[in-house]
Amino acid sequence: MDNQSPLRGVRAVLLLADESAHLVLGGLTQVNRLLYSVQECCITPPASNTRPLPVMVWWRNAALRAAYQSPGVGDPPLLSVVHWSGDLPPDGGALVGGGLAVLGTTLVVGRGALGPLLQANDEAWRGLPLHHAALPDPTLRTWSDWAHVVDSPASPEGGRRPGPGFAAVLRGPEDLAGVERGLLRSLGKSSDGYVARTLNRAVSTRITGLLARTRITPDRVSLGVLGLALGAAWTVTLGSPIGFVAGCLLNQLASMFDGCDGELARLKFLDTRRGAWLDTSIDMLGNHLFLLGMGIGLSRQPGLSQAAQGAYLWEGILATGAFALCLWLVAWLTRQTSGEPHFNAFGSNLALGTGFGNPIRRVVAALTPIFRRDVYALVFLGMALMGRPAWILHGLAFGVMAHVPVIAWFWWQRHDLTLQVSTERGRLNG
Repeated sequence: MDNQSPLRGVRAVLLLADESAHLVLGGLTQVNRLLYSVQECCITPPASNTRPLPVMVWWRNAALRAAYQSPGVGDPPLLSVVHWSGDLPPDGGALVGGGLAVLGTTLVVGRGALGPLLQANDEAWRGLPLHHAALPDPTLRTWSDWAHVVDSPASPEGGRRPGPGFAAVLRGPEDLAGVERGLLRSLGKSSDGYVARTLNRAVSTRITGLLARTRITPDRVSLGVLGLALGAAWTVTLGSPIGFVAGCLLNQLASMFDGCDGELARLKFLDTRRGAWLDTSIDMLGNHLFLLGMGIGLSRQPGLSQAAQGAYLWEGILATGAFALCLWLVAWLTRQTSGEPHFNAFGSNLALGTGFGNPIRRVVAALTPIFRRDVYALVFLGMALMGRPAWILHGLAFGVMAHVPVIAWFWWQRHDLTLQVSTERGRLNG
């Protein structure tokens, strides 16, 4: 292909824009959301020998074209976007040359869904304003001609569509609330733990929907989560029953709101490598400080002997140090197996690299979500309410110490692990 689109046969994209193009969904107008979705699915990392994918936005009339504004957003930089209105396009040959993906601005797709949708069969497109003109068709000349092709009388009035990822039809303002709820629900991640899926995301996505209507950035949300994490760590150091409950409650809120920055970034196409590392760094810092704070707080409880105070304090210090060692080993391992030191990749690499066969891998895959922050943060809140804060420290210390030999074993077997993961990923992707 002569451009960098990885979608077979797609050499250009046509957006048919009507009144729905100006509807705002998740902080972006529909036309901007579709443009960024096209860039996400049709553009590979740019190289010096590639050129932008041509995208044509054909407005139904001049008034709609004149009303097009995208303050603070603009057209995606990796696309070559041309806007026009009227019955005839400036270059009719571009529309009948074949290899054209045609989308109506009533189409709403979640992150990562447009690419698989374009590559799926026609059954997945049923009722969606979507068309792939693989061959030239000189009979389609006007805006109405193309609109007739993508507009199906069976199209649903909003609502989620079956198929790859989230897809819906937005026919008018009356569909905004329902479609936006579906779009927000699609922002979860496959790495979510059980509590995140059933509780945390239900809360965080509603907050994200409100944040999307403001100018608050994902990085500012991350800093807000840092404030909650620091408050949790400081409060548990007080060593009082109320301090332990309040600290664990703040820790649970930090875990719950931690999803908002990533959700907001994915919703508004603001996700960056720097933002991902800021989010991860804040999570790691909060976990370390909370663990250390629990050791300090338990050692400050009234009525303890000097030996008990020292035992709690050293348990917290040693567990925090072992936690830092585990993170360093995980970062090193994931760099070897996935190309970058990403902590979220360790669980999948652990399952792929066990070498014990599918049953054990299924067990590992089922147990991994249980030991994620969203689960144990809620469990720790329950322990604090039961008046058993020491269980929190013992549980954290046990969990960290249990990870040390496992991670160390994988580090020792790092060469074999890299080969196993590379082979397995090649088989799955092949």
